[in-house]
Amino acid sequence: MFHIRRQHGAPRARSGRRTRAATRTTARALAVILAFGAIFSVATAASAQTDQVVFRKTSGVFHFDGAGQVITYTFLVVNGPVTATQISVTDSDIGPISCPATSLAPNASMECVAQYTTTSADVTAGAASNSATLTLTEVTGTRIVRQESVTIPYSGLVPSLIVGKTGASFFTRPGEVLPYTYQVVNGPLGVVGITVVDDQIGAVSCPSSILTPGGRMTCTAQYTVTEADVLAGVIVNTATVTGTSTTGQPVSQRASASVPFGNNNWLSLTKQATPSQFSGPGEVLTYTYRLISAVTGLTNVSLVDSKIGPVPCPSTEMPRLQPLVCTAQYTTTQADVVAGGVANTVFAMGERAEGAIITRRTTAAVPYTGSAPALRLSKIPSPTTFTSPGQVITYGYRITNGAVEVSGVSLVDDRLGAVACPATSLPPGGTMDCLAQYTATEGDITAGSIQNTATVTANPPAGPPVTATAGTEVVAMPAAGAIALEKVGLSETFTAAGETITYVYRVRNPSQVLLSGVSLVDDRLGAITCPFTTLVPGATMVCTAQYTTTAADVAAGSIVNTAAATATPPTGVTVRSLSQARVSFEDIAGAISLVKAATPATFAAPGQTITYVYRVTNPSRLALSGIRLVDDRLGAITCPSTTLAPGATMACPAQYTTTAADVLIGSVWNTAAVTAVPAVGAPVASAAKAYVIFRPASLL
Repeated sequence: MFHIRRQHGAPRARSGRRTRAATRTTARALAVILAFGAIFSVATAASAQTDQVVFRKTSGVFHFDGAGQVITYTFLVVNGPVTATQISVTDSDIGPISCPATSLAPNASMECVAQYTTTSADVTAGAASNSATLTLTEVTGTRIVRQESVTIPYSGLVPSLIVGKTGASFFTRPGEVLPYTYQVVNGPLGVVGITVVDDQIGAVSCPSSILTPGGRMTCTAQYTVTEADVLAGVIVNTATVTGTSTTGQPVSQRASASVPFGNNNWLSLTKQATPSQFSGPGEVLTYTYRLISAVTGLTNVSLVDSKIGPVPCPSTEMPRLQPLVCTAQYTTTQADVVAGGVANTVFAMGERAEGAIITRRTTAAVPYTGSAPALRLSKIPSPTTFTSPGQVITYGYRITNGAVEVSGVSLVDDRLGAVACPATSLPPGGTMDCLAQYTATEGDITAGSIQNTATVTANPPAGPPVTATAGTEVVAMPAAGAIALEKVGLSETFTAAGETITYVYRVRNPSQVLLSGVSLVDDRLGAITCPFTTLVPGATMVCTAQYTTTAADVAAGSIVNTAAATATPPTGVTVRSLSQARVSFEDIAGAISLVKAATPATFAAPGQTITYVYRVTNPSRLALSGIRLVDDRLGAITCPSTTLAPGATMACPAQYTTTAADVLIGSVWNTAAVTAVPAVGAPVASAAKAYVIFRPASLL
C-alpha cells in the first residue's frame, strides 16, 4: 500500500474531508446548472418582456353624417418576443371581433376587421365612441390585457349647391345666338371641383371651380337656335352643377330654362276650337285662326298647325289692322282620348316690306270629357343617397287607377325587372303599393347615381292597354378619402449612444377611393422611402427606416419622434395621418459569470491529464467584448470568441498534466478568472475554482 504523509493533524484532516465532500456536491450542482442554464435564461428573458405587445384600433373615417352609416374598424395586434395563445378581441359596441388566428408566434402580427352602424343615439351624443379590449396568454402563463378607444364625431352639416338659370325672353329664327346666365350659390360647407354642364350647350364657363361656405358666382354660355327649335316652338334646356364638399361628399343640383318662339307684338294671332271639348275618337274639331297685322304691307303670310299642318287662308297678304281669318279641321283619335285631350300649336309668319320676318305662335287645348281609362304611378326611393357598393335601396311604388276598372296590372322597373304587387286588378279610383329592393354596385359609385324608371301597364274593359311611368335618381355620396398611419419602434428601449433602432411604418388606405402621391416624413429621419406612391382602397404597405441613438438621446432619457403620411384622393383635400413612437433609455449594467468543471474528478498518479471546461456566460443585456480568461495553473486560456452577445454562453477547454508535487499535496486546486468590457460601464469579472482529488489506484 502506498501511504501519504500529511502535514496536518487529525482534526484538520476531518475538516479537509468535509471540505472535499462539499466541493464534490458543489461540482454536481454546477453541472446541473450548466446543463439547464439556457432554459433558465430563456424563461427569465421572456417573462421580462411581456410588455412588448402592441394593440391599435383605427377607423377610416373622421366623422359620420347620420344614423345608419357603416363604419369599418381595423384592430392591429403585434405580439412581443414570446409565443401568445388564447388571443381574443372584444369591442364595447360590436362585441367579439373575428380575427384570423387565436395564437401568434414571437413578433408576429395580424389584423382583425369589424363594422359598426351608427344610431340615432350616436347622433344625439354628438359622436360614436367605443373601446376594444385585447386579451392573450403567453406560453409562460402570463395574461396580458390591452385597451384602445376611438371617438368619431358627428358632422352635423350637409353640403349643398343651388343653381339658377336665366335665358333670353324669346327667339325668332334659326341661327340666332341666345345668351344664358347661371347663378351658383354654395351652402354651409366649402365645395371644390365645381363644374356646370348644360344639356344643350355642354360645358359652361365659370370664373372658379371652388366656392367657400355661402359663396356664389355667375357663369355664362351661348346657344345658337336651330330649325328644330323653331318647329318645337320653345327651347328647354337643363344645367347641372356638380362638385365635391371639403368633407369628400359629392354635391349636385339642376336648373332649367324655357325660351319661347315669337319676337314682338307686330302680329296678333288667336285660335279657337269648336266644339270646345270632345267625348271620344272620330269627332271633328273646327279651328278658327284670326290674324291682325300692325305693320303696313305684310306679305307671304302663312300658318302651320302642329296637328293639321299648313292651314289654308283666303290671302297671303295682310293690310294693316285688317283681320285675316283662316279655318281648318281635325278629327280626334284614340291617342287623344288616352292623352286626355288635344293640344296643338299654330305658327304664323309674314314678311315686312323691308324684308324682315315677324312671327307669332299660340296654342289651344281641347279637353277629353268622356270616361277613359287612366293610371298614375309614383315612385319613392329610401334612402335617397348611398355611400358604398352593397348598400340596399328600397323602392316604394304607388299605382292609382282612373275612372275605369283595369285588370292585368303589371309593374316593371328597368333595373329590377318585374316588381311583385299585391293585386293584378284595380277598381275605379283604387290604389295599391308595391315594394322592391336594389343593391348598389361599384358601377353605380362610378356613375355617381342610380337612375331607373318604372312602367305600370293595365288593360281596360275596351281599347288599348294604358300605361304610366315614374323615374327616380339616388345620388352616390361615397366616403371621403382617408389615410391611416401606425408607427412602431422594434426596440422599446436603448442603453447607449450608437445603437440602431428600426422603425416600422404601416400606411393604410381605409377609404373607398384611390389615393395617389402617398408620402411619408419622419421629423427625425426626414423623408421615408416606401414601396408605393399609390394605394387602392383597403390596401396597406409597410415602410422601414433606421435611427442611430446619440449622447443627446441618452441625456434626454428617451427618443420621441412623429411621422406624417399624406396622400391625395381623386376629389377633396389632401388627407393626412400622424403617428408617434417613444423609445426610452434604460441604464443597465454589464455582467459576466464563469463556471469551471474538471474531468476526471480524481487522479491516481503523476502524468495524468485533467481536462478543464470553462463555461463563460453573459447574463446581462449588454454586449461584452475583450473577454480574457486566465487560470492560475494554466495561464491564459484560449476561448472561441472574445465577444458575447446578451444571454450568450461559450465553453473554453484546457488541459493540465498532474505532477509528483500534486501527488504529495493530494489534490490539484486551481482558480480561473474571466474579465470583459461591456458596451456601457466599467469592466466586469468573475472567478471559479476547481478541486481534483488524488486517489491512488489501489483505493479506486
